[in-house]
Amino acid sequence: MAKDKKILDAKNYTRRNFLKECAAVGAGGFVLSNKTIDVRIGDKTERPNVILCMCDDLGWGDTGYNGHPALKTPNLDAMAAAGIKFNRWYSGAPVCSPTRGSCITGRHPYRYGIFTANKGHIKKQEITLAEALKTQEYTTGHFGKWHMGTLTTQIDDSNRGGPGSEEHYSPPWDNGFDVCFSTEAKVPTWDPMKNPGSEDFYGTHYWLQDGSFVPIDSAELAGRRFEDYYGPCAPVYSPGRG
Repeated sequence: MAKDKKILDAKNYTRRNFLKECAAVGAGGFVLSNKTIDVRIGDKTERPNVILCMCDDLGWGDTGYNGHPALKTPNLDAMAAAGIKFNRWYSGAPVCSPTRGSCITGRHPYRYGIFTANKGHIKKQEITLAEALKTQEYTTGHFGKWHMGTLTTQIDDSNRGGPGSEEHYSPPWDNGFDVCFSTEAKVPTWDPMKNPGSEDFYGTHYWLQDGSFVPIDSAELAGRRFEDYYGPCAPVYSPGRG
Protein backbone atom coordinates (compact mmCIF):
# COMPACT_ATOMS: atom_id res chain seq x y z
CA MET A 1 0.00 0.00 0.00
CA ALA A 2 1.37 3.38 -0.95
CA LYS A 3 2.36 5.56 1.95
CA ASP A 4 0.85 8.99 2.43
CA LYS A 5 3.42 11.75 2.14
CA LYS A 6 3.39 15.02 4.03
CA ILE A 7 5.27 17.99 2.55
CA LEU A 8 6.68 20.59 4.93
CA ASP A 9 7.85 24.05 3.91
CA ALA A 10 11.08 24.49 5.87
CA LYS A 11 11.22 28.27 5.49
CA ASN A 12 7.68 28.91 6.75
CA TYR A 13 7.43 26.19 9.36
CA THR A 14 6.58 27.29 12.89
CA ARG A 15 6.54 25.54 16.25
CA ARG A 16 2.73 25.74 16.20
CA ASN A 17 2.65 24.02 12.80
CA PHE A 18 5.00 21.34 14.11
CA LEU A 19 2.71 20.60 17.04
CA LYS A 20 -0.32 20.50 14.75
CA GLU A 21 1.42 17.98 12.50
CA CYS A 22 2.38 15.87 15.54
CA ALA A 23 -1.27 15.80 16.58
CA ALA A 24 -2.40 14.92 13.06
CA VAL A 25 0.08 12.08 12.68
CA GLY A 26 -0.64 10.70 16.14
CA ALA A 27 1.02 10.15 19.47
CA GLY A 28 3.76 8.02 17.91
CA GLY A 29 5.21 11.00 16.10
CA PHE A 30 6.23 11.41 12.48
CA VAL A 31 8.50 8.47 11.81
CA LEU A 32 6.47 5.98 13.86
CA SER A 33 3.36 6.47 11.72
CA ASN A 34 2.57 5.08 8.28
CA LYS A 35 3.26 8.50 6.76
CA THR A 36 6.57 9.73 5.46
CA ILE A 37 7.62 13.36 5.66
CA ASP A 38 9.63 15.25 3.09
CA VAL A 39 10.75 18.87 3.26
CA ARG A 40 10.25 21.45 0.52
CA ILE A 41 13.19 23.83 0.14
CA GLY A 42 12.40 26.36 -2.55
CA ASP A 43 11.29 24.38 -5.61
CA LYS A 44 12.92 21.13 -4.47
CA THR A 45 11.42 18.39 -2.31
CA GLU A 46 13.81 16.06 -0.50
CA ARG A 47 14.17 13.87 2.55
CA PRO A 48 15.83 15.93 5.29
CA ASN A 49 18.97 15.05 7.17
CA VAL A 50 18.30 14.78 10.91
CA ILE A 51 21.22 15.95 13.06
CA LEU A 52 20.80 16.09 16.83
CA CYS A 53 23.67 17.82 18.67
CA MET A 54 23.62 17.39 22.45
CA CYS A 55 25.84 19.92 24.23
CA ASP A 56 26.10 19.57 28.00
CA ASP A 57 26.21 22.91 29.82
CA LEU A 58 25.68 24.96 26.66
CA GLY A 59 23.52 27.96 27.44
CA TRP A 60 20.74 29.16 25.13
CA GLY A 61 22.71 32.31 24.37
CA ASP A 62 26.08 30.59 23.82
CA THR A 63 25.77 30.41 20.02
CA GLY A 64 26.20 32.92 17.24
CA TYR A 65 22.69 32.46 15.84
CA ASN A 66 21.25 33.38 19.24
CA GLY A 67 23.30 36.56 19.34
CA HIS A 68 26.37 35.83 21.47
CA PRO A 69 28.77 38.76 21.01
CA ALA A 70 32.02 36.74 21.17
CA LEU A 71 31.49 32.99 20.64
CA LYS A 72 31.74 31.90 17.01
CA THR A 73 29.61 28.93 15.93
CA PRO A 74 29.50 29.14 12.12
CA ASN A 75 28.45 25.53 11.51
CA LEU A 76 25.61 25.70 14.03
CA ASP A 77 24.61 29.08 12.59
CA ALA A 78 24.41 27.55 9.11
CA MET A 79 22.32 24.64 10.39
CA ALA A 80 19.95 27.04 12.15
CA ALA A 81 19.56 29.10 8.99
CA ALA A 82 18.98 26.13 6.67
CA GLY A 83 16.90 23.91 8.93
CA ILE A 84 13.99 24.15 11.34
CA LYS A 85 14.80 26.08 14.53
CA PHE A 86 12.79 25.66 17.73
CA ASN A 87 13.10 28.74 19.93
CA ARG A 88 11.35 27.21 22.96
CA TRP A 89 12.91 23.80 23.36
CA TYR A 90 13.03 22.72 27.00
CA SER A 91 15.32 20.00 28.31
CA GLY A 92 13.78 16.98 30.00
CA ALA A 93 15.96 17.27 33.11
CA PRO A 94 18.63 19.49 34.71
CA VAL A 95 21.45 16.95 34.09
CA CYS A 96 22.81 15.13 31.07
CA SER A 97 21.68 11.47 31.05
CA PRO A 98 17.92 11.91 31.53
CA THR A 99 17.90 14.83 29.08
CA ARG A 100 19.62 12.71 26.44
CA GLY A 101 17.20 9.87 27.03
CA SER A 102 14.21 12.16 26.63
CA CYS A 103 15.49 13.39 23.28
CA ILE A 104 16.25 9.84 22.12
CA THR A 105 12.91 8.33 23.22
CA GLY A 106 10.56 11.33 23.31
CA ARG A 107 9.54 10.30 26.82
CA HIS A 108 9.83 11.72 30.34
CA PRO A 109 12.77 10.34 32.36
CA TYR A 110 10.38 8.82 34.91
CA ARG A 111 8.69 6.94 32.07
CA TYR A 112 11.79 5.30 30.62
CA GLY A 113 13.83 4.99 33.83
CA ILE A 114 16.93 7.24 33.76
CA PHE A 115 16.44 9.66 36.63
CA THR A 116 19.90 11.23 36.92
CA ALA A 117 23.45 10.91 35.59
CA ASN A 118 25.16 7.50 35.77
CA LYS A 119 21.94 5.72 36.72
CA GLY A 120 19.77 3.34 34.73
CA HIS A 121 19.89 2.69 30.98
CA ILE A 122 17.79 2.73 27.83
CA LYS A 123 15.65 -0.40 28.03
CA LYS A 124 15.03 -2.78 25.12
CA GLN A 125 11.32 -1.97 24.97
CA GLU A 126 11.98 1.72 24.29
CA ILE A 127 11.68 2.93 20.69
CA THR A 128 14.53 5.31 20.02
CA LEU A 129 14.72 8.10 17.45
CA ALA A 130 17.31 6.06 15.54
CA GLU A 131 15.08 2.98 15.44
CA ALA A 132 12.16 5.11 14.25
CA LEU A 133 14.21 6.74 11.50
CA LYS A 134 15.41 3.34 10.29
CA THR A 135 11.79 2.45 9.49
CA GLN A 136 12.01 5.28 6.96
CA GLU A 137 15.21 3.87 5.41
CA TYR A 138 17.59 6.25 7.16
CA THR A 139 21.15 5.26 8.03
CA THR A 140 21.93 6.30 11.59
CA GLY A 141 25.07 7.12 13.56
CA HIS A 142 26.13 8.12 17.06
CA PHE A 143 29.35 10.01 17.75
CA GLY A 144 30.60 11.15 21.14
CA LYS A 145 29.11 10.87 24.61
CA TRP A 146 26.30 8.30 25.04
CA HIS A 147 25.66 8.24 28.83
CA MET A 148 22.47 6.14 28.62
CA GLY A 149 23.95 2.81 29.62
CA THR A 150 27.32 1.06 29.67
CA LEU A 151 29.16 0.08 26.48
CA THR A 152 31.05 -3.00 27.70
CA THR A 153 30.83 -5.80 30.25
CA GLN A 154 34.34 -7.09 29.48
CA ILE A 155 36.81 -4.42 30.60
CA ASP A 156 36.75 -1.54 33.06
CA ASP A 157 35.62 1.53 31.16
CA SER A 158 34.54 5.06 32.00
CA ASN A 159 32.13 5.55 34.90
CA ARG A 160 30.28 2.24 35.05
CA GLY A 161 31.38 -0.13 32.30
CA GLY A 162 33.00 -3.48 32.92
CA PRO A 163 32.39 -6.84 34.60
CA GLY A 164 29.32 -6.61 36.81
CA SER A 165 27.65 -3.91 34.70
CA GLU A 166 25.47 -6.33 32.73
CA GLU A 167 22.24 -4.88 34.13
CA HIS A 168 22.93 -1.48 32.60
CA TYR A 169 24.61 -2.59 29.36
CA SER A 170 22.77 -0.69 26.62
CA PRO A 171 25.12 0.65 23.92
CA PRO A 172 24.01 2.79 20.96
CA TRP A 173 24.48 -0.07 18.47
CA ASP A 174 21.79 -2.03 20.36
CA ASN A 175 19.46 0.97 20.14
CA GLY A 176 19.21 1.58 16.43
CA PHE A 177 22.54 3.20 15.52
CA ASP A 178 24.34 1.76 12.50
CA VAL A 179 27.67 3.56 12.87
CA CYS A 180 29.24 4.46 16.22
CA PHE A 181 32.27 6.27 17.57
CA SER A 182 31.01 6.55 21.10
CA THR A 183 32.08 6.93 24.72
CA GLU A 184 30.06 5.93 27.74
CA ALA A 185 30.53 9.30 29.40
CA LYS A 186 32.59 12.48 29.26
CA VAL A 187 36.23 12.87 28.22
CA PRO A 188 38.74 15.67 28.93
CA THR A 189 38.74 18.53 26.47
CA TRP A 190 42.41 18.94 25.53
CA ASP A 191 43.33 15.27 25.04
CA PRO A 192 40.40 12.86 25.47
CA MET A 193 42.70 9.95 26.27
CA LYS A 194 44.71 11.52 29.10
CA ASN A 195 44.02 12.77 32.60
CA PRO A 196 44.44 16.57 32.57
CA GLY A 197 47.99 17.52 33.50
CA SER A 198 49.43 14.00 33.22
CA GLU A 199 50.22 11.21 30.78
CA ASP A 200 47.92 8.73 32.52
CA PHE A 201 45.11 7.13 30.53
CA TYR A 202 41.84 8.81 31.42
CA GLY A 203 39.93 5.53 31.46
CA THR A 204 37.24 6.11 28.83
CA HIS A 205 37.47 4.32 25.46
CA TYR A 206 35.86 5.12 22.14
CA TRP A 207 33.70 2.22 20.94
CA LEU A 208 32.66 1.16 17.44
CA GLN A 209 29.41 -0.36 16.21
CA ASP A 210 30.81 -3.91 16.31
CA GLY A 211 31.40 -3.63 20.06
CA SER A 212 35.17 -3.18 19.80
CA PHE A 213 37.06 -0.23 21.28
CA VAL A 214 39.54 1.98 19.48
CA PRO A 215 43.09 1.45 20.84
CA ILE A 216 44.32 4.58 22.55
CA ASP A 217 47.45 4.66 20.34
CA SER A 218 45.54 4.14 17.09
CA ALA A 219 45.54 6.42 14.06
CA GLU A 220 41.90 7.32 14.73
CA LEU A 221 42.88 8.99 18.00
CA ALA A 222 46.42 10.15 17.20
CA GLY A 223 46.77 13.88 17.63
CA ARG A 224 43.13 14.44 18.54
CA ARG A 225 42.74 17.57 20.59
CA PHE A 226 40.14 20.12 21.65
CA GLU A 227 39.24 21.08 18.09
CA ASP A 228 38.10 17.52 17.31
CA TYR A 229 36.35 16.53 20.51
CA TYR A 230 34.50 18.54 23.09
CA GLY A 231 33.42 16.69 26.21
CA PRO A 232 31.71 19.12 28.60
CA CYS A 233 31.28 18.00 32.21
CA ALA A 234 34.98 17.07 32.21
CA PRO A 235 37.91 19.29 33.24
CA VAL A 236 38.83 21.97 30.72
CA TYR A 237 42.59 21.95 30.51
CA SER A 238 45.07 23.29 27.96
CA PRO A 239 48.80 22.77 28.55
CA GLY A 240 50.63 26.04 28.91
CA ARG A 241 47.44 28.05 28.95
CA GLY A 242 46.45 27.72 32.58
